[in-house]
Amino acid sequence: MATSKFIKYFSTTAGLPLTGARIWVVPQADSYPTNAIELTADGTRDGIYYHNGLDDGEVKIYIDPAGGSSPTLFLENIYVGEERLTTLAHTHSNKALLDTFTQTEANLSDAVSKKHAHASLSKVEALAANADSSGALNSDGLQQWSVTSGKICSNAVSTESIWDLNITTDKLANGSVTNAKIAEGTITGDKLNASIIGNGLNLVSEDTTYIEVGAIGEGNILDDAITTDKILDGAVTGFKLDPFVIGDGLVQDGDTGVISLSYAAVPVPNYSQTGRLALTGIPNGGLVWDTTLNYLCVKTNSGWEKVATSIIEEDIH
Repeated sequence: MATSKFIKYFSTTAGLPLTGARIWVVPQADSYPTNAIELTADGTRDGIYYHNGLDDGEVKIYIDPAGGSSPTLFLENIYVGEERLTTLAHTHSNKALLDTFTQTEANLSDAVSKKHAHASLSKVEALAANADSSGALNSDGLQQWSVTSGKICSNAVSTESIWDLNITTDKLANGSVTNAKIAEGTITGDKLNASIIGNGLNLVSEDTTYIEVGAIGEGNILDDAITTDKILDGAVTGFKLDPFVIGDGLVQDGDTGVISLSYAAVPVPNYSQTGRLALTGIPNGGLVWDTTLNYLCVKTNSGWEKVATSIIEEDIH
C-alpha cells in the first residue's frame, strides 16, 4: 500500500499552537487504541505534528491535550497523503488495462497514425474526395436515386440547375403549356400532329400568333374537317376549283349569264386535240381549251363542240 508523510498543525481553542499534547492517527474503520499510530511533535515549530510513512487512506485523529494516554476523538474521515490524490486522479474503468501497457514514443507514434482508422474511413474519404472547396457534395458523391422529392426544398431547382433538353414530355403536367409559355411563330408544321386540324382545334378562335406562316400542311387537316363555316366569304376563287368540279347539278337554272362571269372566273384546262378526245368522265358543260385548234370546247350530249353563240341550253343538258 502506498504511504505518505502525514503533517498537520494543531491549535488550542484560544488559537495558540498546541504543545505538550499526544496525538494519534487511527484507521477510519478502527477506534483507539486499535492500530493507533502516534504522531511526533516537530521540535522546531510549535503546533506541528507529523508521521513519516503513514498508509494512504481515511483516518481518525485522537488527542490528549495534557499529554496522557486517554485521548478523545478529535476529527474523523480525514484523507491522508499525496498518493491518495494521485490514485483518485487515475481511477477509471480501464485503469487496470492501461497499467499493463508500456507507453513508448513508438507506441504513441503508432497510436497517432491510427487515430482516424475506423470502419467508415473509406466512406468518409470518398465523401471528401467528391466535395468542392466549400464542402458541398457533387453528383459523384451521391448514390443514384438517393435525392428524393423530400430532400429538395421548395423552389430549390432553378433554371441553371436543369440540363438543357432534359425536360421531356412526360415531365410536363397536362394543361401546363399555355399561350404565355409559347414564343410567337415557334409552332411549325413539323410540330403539329398529322390531322390535328378538325380534331377540336379552331384556328379562327384560337390565338394564331404562335403558329408559323405555312405551318399547317395538307397532312395536318382531317378529311371533311373544312366545313362551310370554316371558309371565309369570297375566299374560293376560280383558281381554287378543280377542273370540271362544277357540273350542271351545282348551278341553278338561269342563274349564270355571260355578264355574271368575270374574266378567268372559271379556269379552263388546256389539252391538245388528241388529249381532249381521250378525256373520259367529263360532265356535260365541261370546258376545255384545245391548244391544237386554239379555241374553247364544251362537252355536250353530242360530244365536244366549239363554243359559239349557236350552242343552246338543250345541247348541254
